[in-house]
Amino acid sequence: MTTRDPIIAGRSGGKIVRCVPAAEPAFRRLQQAAQAGNYWALLAVRDLQALSSGRIGKNNIFVKSNQMVARGAEEFFVFVPGIKATAQKLQNDEYKIVNLTLDPGYFEARANAMPGLYKATKLNGAGWTVEYKRTGKVSPSPNRLVAIADASYSNPTQVAALSAKRITSAPASPKGKAFEEQGFDLHFSGKRNRLGRLRNFNALNNSEILGSSRVLAQEMFDAREVEGISWISETGGSAVLTQAM
Repeated sequence: MTTRDPIIAGRSGGKIVRCVPAAEPAFRRLQQAAQAGNYWALLAVRDLQALSSGRIGKNNIFVKSNQMVARGAEEFFVFVPGIKATAQKLQNDEYKIVNLTLDPGYFEARANAMPGLYKATKLNGAGWTVEYKRTGKVSPSPNRLVAIADASYSNPTQVAALSAKRITSAPASPKGKAFEEQGFDLHFSGKRNRLGRLRNFNALNNSEILGSSRVLAQEMFDAREVEGISWISETGGSAVLTQAM
């Protein structure tokens, strides 16, 4: 290990986490997006810095089986929202990020098309409209419905309209005017390949599902005190929901 590798976590306690100079620009870009209010970037930065407390027991980290590299370092992948990182645990008990690949679709500002959580509201005679929720927090009103959409859509407004038709059939969903007045929240993964149903689906082989599920798991945790909340998946959204749980 070289001391020239910049430290990104652990200066004031815990294990030191470094990243190689080639990966530092990508990490700084994540930090900038997080500071600008991008919820996905904020979670990604937190998860990478959380290596300072040790990776064991963190369900967002998957170890590459029996993968040892030079000087006895153990190499593993870190799957967090919108990125794929390769990290190493060194013999001196430090961690080092040796590769960091960003999916720009998660972190570039795109009007009304960012992956994340949206509030869906029914317009009078004009379909549904959505509002991006930068905090990632589900609306606290009792009996709130949250739809988890498939990943095959690029427009959250379109997703809201389709999801509204499908989630009304769920037992927990109110019907007719009551549903339209209440509205719902929408977990939107962004335009990706269709996830499909749960049949023959291996989440560990799909970094996209891991990122979206990581964010959904945080949304579910933050909403744990919302009375009567219902999480309803539509089509391939069941894969995201299952992995998040």
